[in-house]
Amino acid sequence: MRRRSFSWREVIEALEEAIPVYEEGSSVASLGTLQRFREKAANLVVENAGEIGILLDGGVGPGEMTKTILAKFKPKIVLGLDCSIKMLKRACQRLKDLGVEFYPIRGVFEYPPLRPQTIDLAVFSFSLRDALNMKQTLSETKKILKPNGLILILDIGKPRSGLLRAIYGFYWLAVVPLIVKVKLGIKGRNPWKEIYPTYRRLPSNSQLKQMVSENFKVITFKEYYLGCVVIALAIKPTSCGG
Repeated sequence: MRRRSFSWREVIEALEEAIPVYEEGSSVASLGTLQRFREKAANLVVENAGEIGILLDGGVGPGEMTKTILAKFKPKIVLGLDCSIKMLKRACQRLKDLGVEFYPIRGVFEYPPLRPQTIDLAVFSFSLRDALNMKQTLSETKKILKPNGLILILDIGKPRSGLLRAIYGFYWLAVVPLIVKVKLGIKGRNPWKEIYPTYRRLPSNSQLKQMVSENFKVITFKEYYLGCVVIALAIKPTSCGG
């Protein structure tokens, strides 16, 4: 069987189609663990960071990760970066009454329309895998972070074991679209079918850790469920320029 080529446009369209049931469908796909992992990731920042002035939520989507963070601590300003106007509008609706200045920004990870050394914390919650160029995304994120700024990554993982990769690949390819379709009663196109193409493009967890360490000092890199989920927290050393 010929593999379907990756289409970034189809991924974006799928995300936008999923907006009305985004949180419910994502929770089903994660077998109910989604919010728990958001909490774990946010807690890592609380444990390792001081005051956060400006937070960048990269791939903000409908704003659920920012909402989780705001329950833990309050940055002065939140910038929500997303290429989808529909997602940005949804985020504005969900975050408008949470007591923080929120500014939606339409753009892509590889060319963030932000000044160098302006961000205290950059967060990528189940969004970094959607980058067209992950290495460039990490490099550009380093540029916009202040010295001692933090990057937080929460995403699905790809373990080193070929057997586990095959199992997890089948889960994203066939199991997730089926259980979400049954649970939510989806008719027609199933947006959750677009997770698998992004999974295929993922570097292994060890490769991701290496990519992060090329730009930052890794504080922690944790794998859960035998590498099915990863959480990474890293800091931009003060000696880094740009």
